[in-house]
Amino acid sequence: MKRYFLLLIIVFGCNYFVFAQESEKKSKFSPEITISINQTTVGFKYDKPGFGIGAYNAFFNQKRCNLLVGLEYNWNGQFRKEKEQGYEYHYVNTKNYISIPIYFRVNFGKKIKLFIEPGIFFDPFVFGREKSYFKESTSGMKNTSNKIKLYMPDFGISGGVGMRIPIKQYEILLKCDYRYGLRKIFDFSTTNKHFNQFPMISLYNQYIRFTVGFKFSTM
Repeated sequence: MKRYFLLLIIVFGCNYFVFAQESEKKSKFSPEITISINQTTVGFKYDKPGFGIGAYNAFFNQKRCNLLVGLEYNWNGQFRKEKEQGYEYHYVNTKNYISIPIYFRVNFGKKIKLFIEPGIFFDPFVFGREKSYFKESTSGMKNTSNKIKLYMPDFGISGGVGMRIPIKQYEILLKCDYRYGLRKIFDFSTTNKHFNQFPMISLYNQYIRFTVGFKFSTM
């Protein structure tokens, strides 16, 4: 756990240094609205595509650097389907994340700007649903389950690249980033690591996002 906090401190420190090099200018209200397609990178045998929405405001609104603080909703899920001789098994696991992100954007270029965007995030509210269906043909046994679960808050780091395309006084944002959650959403270390002879792994809030956004005012 200590190394995770050290990593977050390094991210803060590096980006604070970058902002300190910028000339002092007054910040202005500069909102951004985004939608995203999310794809988990850890889970069960299959990953379900998810989606997200976000709203942010850009502070330290200079030509080179921005500090973005916002509020996001992200939905992700895992799906597993096995059909062997004698039984059939379906499992769906979905997660909903309410996130408070802080992104540090460094811009390059003149008219069309490319940028890199490291950051951190905190998910104070994480809830989800688990659905499972098991059928054994030899005995005729059926078992179904549908549970709503509330999870511990999560936190982590992120990194992304993108571009800003100006259209009059507005901008179109295109971005690809990866979110790396540091807390296990579910820990299989205390349970059987196999279900029906198929290996299972621990679940983290880790996924790649493809984002399109709209910026209402330019620098």
